[in-house]
Amino acid sequence: MMSYYDIAENAKVSQYDIKSLLDGDITQEVAERFTLTRSDLQQFIREESPYELGHLLGIAPSELLTLRREFGKQGAVGLILGLLLTAQVDGS
Repeated sequence: MMSYYDIAENAKVSQYDIKSLLDGDITQEVAERFTLTRSDLQQFIREESPYELGHLLGIAPSELLTLRREFGKQGAVGLILGLLLTAQVDGS
């Protein structure tokens, strides 16, 4: 089982950033790893138009929004965390 420390270390952000993300709040440091604004990522979590995130991932925003609706809020958080952990974002 991974601790907050382990997750933060692997994601290259702080433990605070991970705890905030798990609560559904994007920190500036997490947004910077995606080279997006906090608002861009927060929109995805809030089930709003995820245009910038879709563009970054190469997915049509409408398809990403459909996935977000199917995943739910926790699934959206999990997707963002998974991307951080697999270094699929620019800041790696």
